[in-house]
Amino acid sequence: MDRTLFTLLLGLALLAGCSRSDTRSPDPLDWRIGADDAFELQEWFDTNIPLMPEELAQEVTLCLSNLRASNYAGPNAEPLAKANKLAHRLDGRTIREVLIQGNEATVRLVESQLQREADELMRMINTTDGTDARAQKYIDRQRTIIDALKKRLAQAQDHLTELHASGLK
Repeated sequence: MDRTLFTLLLGLALLAGCSRSDTRSPDPLDWRIGADDAFELQEWFDTNIPLMPEELAQEVTLCLSNLRASNYAGPNAEPLAKANKLAHRLDGRTIREVLIQGNEATVRLVESQLQREADELMRMINTTDGTDARAQKYIDRQRTIIDALKKRLAQAQDHLTELHASGLK
């Protein structure tokens, strides 16, 4: 009787183990982050980033960096408090949502840089008479920077549109 009970329990345990399937989506963009605090967030990323395609892993890492930079927790907040705030912000979000938030932060950053460079260009144009070769060289450099930022902004906005569209099913 004991042997039969043991065999039955072992069989049930094996069946239970076999019937448990990984409920994770095959698409990494649909994976959800589970992290109540900074330590769990780091553990989640340490475990899951290596499972992603390399290009996606790099983009997720960049977006996480952008989100960290835009995660204002107060002027005197400790690093752990900042990290915990970010963990709470990302908990339950999909990788797609993290990419969207990170790319939105990138768009805001590039827009801000573009505005600063345009303001600097206007200041320079308004303070020179157009005969100074050094000033003209600086103005030309500013225009090149602005053109590059406009191109980067358009690319970031296009990518953001693609991410939003990829979430529609």
